[in-house]
Order: sequence, then C-alpha cells, then structure tokens
Amino acid sequence: MTSSLECCDCSICGMPLDEMCYLDDDGQAPTRWYDELWKQDNVVLSGPHWCRFHDVPGPRTVTDDSVSCDAVDDRSTKYSPSVSFRHKLGSVVPQNEDPTLPGEAGYYIAIHSACLRIANLVMKRSPQAHIRSLADLWSTLERRCTKTGNTPLPTWPGVMDGPFLPSIPEGPPESRPSSGPVKLGTSRYFVHPWALGAREMDSENEEETFGDAWWKADPEYIPGLTAGLFANIEERGHAQDASSAFMERFDTCPREIKDHILGFVLCQRMPLECNYVLDQRYWRELFVQIPFLWDLDLAMVNSKLLPSGEDARAGSLGLDWEKLTRQVMTPVEVYKQIEPPLPRPYSQIGLDIPRGFQNRRRIWQILEEMYPNDVRVDGTENRWATQRYKK
Repeated sequence: MTSSLECCDCSICGMPLDEMCYLDDDGQAPTRWYDELWKQDNVVLSGPHWCRFHDVPGPRTVTDDSVSCDAVDDRSTKYSPSVSFRHKLGSVVPQNEDPTLPGEAGYYIAIHSACLRIANLVMKRSPQAHIRSLADLWSTLERRCTKTGNTPLPTWPGVMDGPFLPSIPEGPPESRPSSGPVKLGTSRYFVHPWALGAREMDSENEEETFGDAWWKADPEYIPGLTAGLFANIEERGHAQDASSAFMERFDTCPREIKDHILGFVLCQRMPLECNYVLDQRYWRELFVQIPFLWDLDLAMVNSKLLPSGEDARAGSLGLDWEKLTRQVMTPVEVYKQIEPPLPRPYSQIGLDIPRGFQNRRRIWQILEEMYPNDVRVDGTENRWATQRYKK
C-alpha cells in the first residue's frame, strides 16, 4: 500500500488522478491532446461498503444498480487530497471512513474514466476475465481497499483512511492458494514501485530512472497503433510452413468445429516460441480477434496486407502472423530489477510499439487478474482496526 497525502490515485492502474487543466484564454476549453491528458478525466465509484465502524445485518450482496458513478476533478492540495464533483456540489476524500456517518453513507473509490471503460471492455471481450459486471468490479475494488485500510502496517501509526493505493494479490490467479491468506503487495501493478501513484518522482529525475515512463501514456487513444504493430511483422521463411498432414485433416473439419478449436488459443498463456503447426491464415484470424485490439484499423489490414484476387493467399500468408500474435499476447511481468532506465516489457521480446499500447496491455492484465474479494477479507482486519482506532 502507498499513502497519498498530495494526490488521489486510480485504484485500478495505480497512476495518479491529474487535475483538469484549462487554457488561460477563457478557462473553458480543454488543452490540446497529448498522451497524458487521459489522467485528467476521472470518476468516483460509490456503492455498498462494509465498514469497520458499523455492523451490517443480512447477506452482503452487490448489484449493478447499487453502484453509482460520478465525474470528478482532482482538487488535491498538499496534505489535503480530495476530488470535487463536476455535475453537482460537493467534494469527497476517496476511501475515507468516517465513524460519525451512518452505515449507509457513501464510500468512494477514485479511478480514471479510461480505466473504467477498459474494464467494461474486459468484461465483454476477455475470455479470461473473472469480473463480468459493474458489481463485480466494485466488489473487487471495495474489498481491496477495505483489506488494505484495515491491515496494520509497521510504517503507519494507526488505521489508514484514504486516499491510498490498495494492495493487491502478489501472484497471478492460478498461483494463489485455494484457501487461507493471500500475499498482498503492489508488484502486480506492473510498474516500478517508485513510479506508483504517490511515489512518483519529480520530472527532473524521472526520465533518467524510468526512460519514457510508458505507464503514463493514454491506453485508449493510440495514434498509429495498427501501423506500429504491423511494422513489427516479419516475412515467413519456407522452413516455417505449417505441417501439411495436420492442416489437411484440420481443413476438412466444418467451420464451426474449427472456430470452436481456435477459440481456445487466445484463452491461455502462449509461449513465445512458434511451432508453425497451424497455417498462417488461421493465425491472421486470431490476431484480429485479440481482445485488447478492439480498435485495429481493419481497412488497413484488408487493403495493405490482404491483396485481392489470385494473390490474396500468397500475399497475406507470406507474413509470420503466428510470431506477431504470440508477441502481442505476451503478458506483462513483474519488475525484478531496480537498474535504470526501465525498458518496456514488449521491447524485451522484440516489439517496437507505441507506449500507450504497452500501458493498455498492463491495465488489461490487471483487470483480467481481478475477481471479487480476491484479497479474502474475513472480518479479522475490521476487529483489529476498530480496537486500534479506539485506543
């Protein structure tokens, strides 16, 4: 967990919420686009919260209708972090629990609007997602914040009231124990610890330490994305032809059976090493179906990489679609070294892509690894925190 005394952080991606900046001429027009502008567009989610100060009778259920979303501006000042509503009066401190308020009072979690939109795409498009609704997202974030805020820390005297960056499970879902406590930390935000939210360095030292700081780039609007990806595609050599015996049998299958089989390919972690068992035309189909490539320029794909007429098969299939697909699907790994500058994960496997796309892959993976109460709040944290608060 990191405590923010000067800003509010996004509880999804770990980056700070920036204050909305307007031009000096009329105070109304937003600044021109640049790749960190997205951090100025923010919201707070509010929904059911099982507070350490109040006992909630009955089952703990969350529905989509019980979770609200409001646009906010970050209005943090030194030692007074908060956000103000854009379309109504008032301001709130995210993740703040007030024992003087009734149990049904609002609990707020701040996130970037872009992260919320990407979360909605993960729910709809990702075969690996564990969250499928706004209620699932709220249940995950709220439990993470509750667990973090109510867990004793040797470096923090007492209970943590927001805002703060919640700790999350340290391992991927498949490696977590089926029962018992889960190890928590911040490594699976997939950035260097010094780059997380409140720990951000000043701009003078940042470039030397972090290089291009790709985790700050806009993960939604990525100029030149399709062209940037296709600049990495390689020509396929003759030694890389698919196994003819396998393909003869596979091609005889009905289309619905082939689609069913191919549907499993993007549902699992792929090794980088190509086996060239499957024909490149199928890898081309899989590439355009990658869930986080929702904004591929299909016109560019069809016009530049898929020639029409008799040369269609030869022109498009002379490219190594399998290698590019495996590279793009490669998950982000936890940073294990502190030596600056820090390279982009994609660059380590031979991909040169826009920095915003690397950030999109990071946020997509964070969301895919979420599931409700993945930090396993069991109530003991609440009892400790209440006793500590009363002392």
